[in-house]
Amino acid sequence: QALKLCAEHPEHPVSRVMQAGLVKANQPDRDIQRSIEEAAVKELPRVQVRTGYIGMIANVATLLGLLGTIFGLIQAFKSVGAASAAMKQELLAKGISVAMFTTAFGVIVAIPAMVAFSVISARQAKIMDTVEEVSISLFNFLSFRNRRIREMGPEAFEAMQSEALAEEGGSDGSEGSDGEGAEGERGG
Repeated sequence: QALKLCAEHPEHPVSRVMQAGLVKANQPDRDIQRSIEEAAVKELPRVQVRTGYIGMIANVATLLGLLGTIFGLIQAFKSVGAASAAMKQELLAKGISVAMFTTAFGVIVAIPAMVAFSVISARQAKIMDTVEEVSISLFNFLSFRNRRIREMGPEAFEAMQSEALAEEGGSDGSEGSDGEGAEGERGG
């Protein structure tokens, strides 16, 4: 059932990591752990793909604004040096205007890009934290399950699982501490 649930969401990193662990569920613990870790390592670049470009766009926009400011000031001082006294003030104002507009446009592009970068980076971190949390929980569950199978024997464990599934089906799918207590009594 867990594999079917993972197959319903094949594009989500958590599903792919869980599926990798579930496929190795009956293997030794080290094989399960390696499979989960390998899947998690493969998901990291997929989650972070192309995010760096957003940060780069913000930085480049800021630098282009600065470059425009420098060109505007060069233009202003160059034109002031070659102009008559009456035109100097007008040419200086135009050059400074170009410098300020390019700075403004650079910042106008950089601010939303930095906000987008921060939001997407936070989302990526949340996804990878979830992947790590699920990986540890899945490994612990499968490890405990396999230990129980070794302790009880495969036939007794399968009988216990069949009984638990029958109880779940009869109680409208509600799970509670009763099932866990019953398992604990049977196991102990």
